[in-house]
Amino acid sequence: MPPKHFHLRLLSLDGRPWAVALCLLFWLSSVCIAQTSTRPEMSVEMTTNTPRIALGESGSLNLICRNFELRSSPQINVDGLQIMQRGKSSQITIRNGERSRQVTYTYVVVGEQVGRFTIEPLRFSTGSGESLASGSVTFEVYQPDGSQTEIANEKPYFATLELAETKLYVNQVIPATLSFFVRGGGGARFTKVNFTNDALAVRSRDQFANTQTIIDGIPFSKTQASYRFFAMKPGEFDVQADIAAQVQAMNNRFGGGSGFFFNRLEEKTLRSIPVKIEVLPLPPGAPESFTNSVGEFQMLTQVAQKSGLQVGDPLQLEFIVSGVGNMQIMGAPKLSGERSDGWKVYEPSREYDPSRSSDGLNPGVVRFQQVIIPQRAHTKLPSFQLSYFNPKTERYETLESEALTVSIAEDPQKTDSQSAAASQSREISTLSAEAAEPSPKAELPEPQFSDVLYIKRTRPHWLSSAAPTFADSWSAMMRFHIIAIGLCLAIILALGFLRIHRARKLASEGPCESWSDVSRFLQGSKEKDLSNMLRQLYQKLCELQDSKPKGFEKEAEREIFTKVQAAAFTSTSSNVEKLSLVTALKQDISALSRKGS
Repeated sequence: MPPKHFHLRLLSLDGRPWAVALCLLFWLSSVCIAQTSTRPEMSVEMTTNTPRIALGESGSLNLICRNFELRSSPQINVDGLQIMQRGKSSQITIRNGERSRQVTYTYVVVGEQVGRFTIEPLRFSTGSGESLASGSVTFEVYQPDGSQTEIANEKPYFATLELAETKLYVNQVIPATLSFFVRGGGGARFTKVNFTNDALAVRSRDQFANTQTIIDGIPFSKTQASYRFFAMKPGEFDVQADIAAQVQAMNNRFGGGSGFFFNRLEEKTLRSIPVKIEVLPLPPGAPESFTNSVGEFQMLTQVAQKSGLQVGDPLQLEFIVSGVGNMQIMGAPKLSGERSDGWKVYEPSREYDPSRSSDGLNPGVVRFQQVIIPQRAHTKLPSFQLSYFNPKTERYETLESEALTVSIAEDPQKTDSQSAAASQSREISTLSAEAAEPSPKAELPEPQFSDVLYIKRTRPHWLSSAAPTFADSWSAMMRFHIIAIGLCLAIILALGFLRIHRARKLASEGPCESWSDVSRFLQGSKEKDLSNMLRQLYQKLCELQDSKPKGFEKEAEREIFTKVQAAAFTSTSSNVEKLSLVTALKQDISALSRKGS
């Protein structure tokens, strides 16, 4: 058994903590994957989930700041609207090790006049000097009809559908607001909404708002959902929605005007009040570049590279179309036949995000990528056209891309080969004219292809291009961590085994019961590793101390024990100091050994 003063530490090697640090460092490096730290992108956005509000009623406005915060909520003033600050909320998200923060400033908007009112973009300056601007938001304040008052006196809950326009063209997008009224202070949550007319293409904006209103002196809670739709064929239609909702009714427990109240959820299914609309067909005479889009748009053209191009190099154009209208069915800009001379045009791609599409009041955006290849030298890009029908002017309008300046040169290799071919053709013509008799037919040379890869005739083995699923990623991550943990445990077990083996080896040499045993150990020890020898000497002295019930009685014995203990566990001493100490210890311990014998 090792003596009580000899502490066996599995996680340290020769008293040094570097082994522990190595294991911890290995574990942290296996868990923490190095990622390139990027500065979070700052942006600001202004949104609303109630673009249409009744006169005298309230809506909501949100100002969303990402990765920065304003000192105070900005004051927003618009004639015809009363905009009041409501509060502020913040949200912190950590995704793939990247931290982002979002601060939302909420406002209450009350319509004071009938009409359309636009809140212009707000501009802010961040702490780093960067200037940011939000988008604009448009509110439409309408005059409600008297049907709500008539129904409010009869039913505890009802639903209405309000449209921005009741007379529209085919493919014209208009916003719609579906409202669910519940008598009292309760609320409602839509579980399913289905529009009954198949001639309409309806899309929800996934935005809901709960407000309180008073109809003919009766308090109601109102739950609003925003939609956008367009008609796919002309004609007259009745538009209404079937709604399934969970109603949180507030009922009087004792039937009187006061008392204890409790909430009760009820499943209710009802149909909204029908609204009649008239859909007009589009007029004839649509231009060739018309793609069935209706609205009012603008187009921006971008090109990735403008110089250093040669004939045959592909160019990628990007058309960014923004505005108010139907972007869901919009096609890409077209290149007319007369302008396509010298260009090879490929099928365009489309980037459309429904959440950023126009609702008929607020603008949206859609992007098109077009690849073209020049077949001869050019100095300008061809112009593309995009035509749409403007319901305000009731005529077709055409957007034309900018004629951007580019530098496209002829391929020098192709030019040299063409010149050589022309020169050879002239020489052949001259020789043919001078020859009296026709020349014998020359043998065809065998082609020498040095730049063509060998075509394999065997059946190819196709690799799967499917993206890894979540289960595959999770399985790979678990295997990685299991291997890392196994390596850490192997290192710890190896260090512990070495330490135990050394302790057993020292214990097998027999305990020290006299100074003669200590002297023999010291004389037989090698002086290559002085620190290790001093620690083993300290162990022998501890064994000698245990063999004496009264401990070290002499001053010389206690002094030797103190020196060895200090030198064995002090890493600041130099090897010269330790060697001189060992030399002196050999003489002192030899003297005590002779005296004891």
